[in-house]
Amino acid sequence: MFDSFIQYHYKALLAIALIFGALIIIFKNRRSDRRKPPLAPDALPILGHSKLFLKDLTKLASIISNSTNPEKFLRFRFPFDDLWVARGSSHIINILSDPKTFDFGPMKSMVLRRILGLLGEVVKVANNDDSGVGSKPLPNTNVPPHKRFNYLEHKATQDFSRPSSHAAFVHHFEENLYYWVEHCEITADAWVTFPDLYTFTRDVIFRTTTDAFFGPHLLQQNPSLAKDIWTFDENVPFLAKGLPNFLNPKAANARTRCRQAFKNWRDFALKGRIPPNELPEWNEVSGLKCMSLRNLVFEQFEEWAQDENSCAASDFAVLFGLTSNIVRATFWFFLETLQSKHDLLPDATNEILRATNTTNSPEANGPPRFTTDKLLSMPLLQSIYAETLRKYVSVLMVRQTRREAKVGSWKIPLGQKVPVCNYSEHMNEQLWNPEGVEHETSTGGEHPISKFWGRRFVRYKGAERRSKAEDHSKSGEQTQATAAKFSTEGLRHKWFPFGFGERICPGRQFAKHQMLLTFALFSRVFDIELMVAEGWKPGPDIQFFGYGIMPPEEKTPFRIRKRRG
Repeated sequence: MFDSFIQYHYKALLAIALIFGALIIIFKNRRSDRRKPPLAPDALPILGHSKLFLKDLTKLASIISNSTNPEKFLRFRFPFDDLWVARGSSHIINILSDPKTFDFGPMKSMVLRRILGLLGEVVKVANNDDSGVGSKPLPNTNVPPHKRFNYLEHKATQDFSRPSSHAAFVHHFEENLYYWVEHCEITADAWVTFPDLYTFTRDVIFRTTTDAFFGPHLLQQNPSLAKDIWTFDENVPFLAKGLPNFLNPKAANARTRCRQAFKNWRDFALKGRIPPNELPEWNEVSGLKCMSLRNLVFEQFEEWAQDENSCAASDFAVLFGLTSNIVRATFWFFLETLQSKHDLLPDATNEILRATNTTNSPEANGPPRFTTDKLLSMPLLQSIYAETLRKYVSVLMVRQTRREAKVGSWKIPLGQKVPVCNYSEHMNEQLWNPEGVEHETSTGGEHPISKFWGRRFVRYKGAERRSKAEDHSKSGEQTQATAAKFSTEGLRHKWFPFGFGERICPGRQFAKHQMLLTFALFSRVFDIELMVAEGWKPGPDIQFFGYGIMPPEEKTPFRIRKRRG
């Protein structure tokens, strides 16, 4: 009789069981939520914040950078996971500075698998290495020194930031840039119109930087690489989401072609064996020494040594990381300065003139050369550079707890993903402008953090705002030179465009050199006029929020000609 009762009422009993189970889960979640940060707004049932991260990045950026929300952690819910996004300068710096507690591994794994498309054993080699990238292994690791892949690969890649290697890199970049300026088809006879300042800047910077780092043969052997890498660049947000390739075959195909280009180059450039102590800092075949050092690391690990595709993809990632953000930053530097033709442009030009070394041109009629140290120390140029990075950089840096951690008043459980984003601090009005005035300057007044202000990082000691006539006088230049000072003092916890800690961007010194030199040289050699309404500029493409410097969402037409004499 009992069996027949069960059979007759099984649907009702099943429904009751499901409801009872759901109530238990809801009760447990509510109890658990008491120990979790508050839920970020706009969560959907079941999907949580998936739509926000996939399609509504404008709202996501607004939530993360909302300075009126006092919460230092916001929880974003997904069907199978939660993200605890840390906000607040002290929390972010603590997380990025503590690799013993907050692991970079999951982020690297995502880049290898999703963005670069690597599979199998090579990813396991990186994932299984829990020793960190510091010279001293992290505690509780059993990885022997010769198996520390992440440390060895990181060390080889970072080699280009050594002073002598950096100097070789900068030298070849400068020579490539000067060569382009001297031999380009732009003349003083007529204006040449281009449809987009971004693509123009991109093409010049990509070629001069790539040849300086990898040597000239990479692009000579693979003339379509530039087109393929920018197609890949445009599709990085799609690839990072881990969606099937058939939804966007153009992205996967561009990545495959870039990988093949580097396979071709590796076969040509890295097939010879030169002992590490005999490697020059730079050679025409393989470029900077670090690329040969990286190859030696790959050969130490059987999984990598037998996988040419993965080695090529990893080398391709070096080029992508080297050029993508630098190109975008240079564009914004040019645009913001050129648009401020009655303020930033004349003063920036005066600084460039003071840094010009007219006696150091290899040819009597060649482009002007600069005293590099002087150029890189000019206060306004540095301030425009720093403000460009503050305004347009947004990097979502994901860490995962290796153990239970305490940050502020929150206990973060083992295995919890904790993203941080420099955009939350760069765009926090209360941090930068708590009383409506940034700091004592010669300009005074209010400068909202949402607006580009090229003088934000300049301090003026006792100087009053000069008239435009005084700005362009010799005495005015001398006054500005002695009164103005570039400073990031006190900004350590709210301005960190290159990240922080052991994962800080190794190319940050080159980025500054490249941006300032390119602008200085072009502003001395060419007349450049934007063909847009005064004050107009494109907005940043928010689809790239979290991936570095956001590119422009619209084209900026302009015209250019060489200056006579």
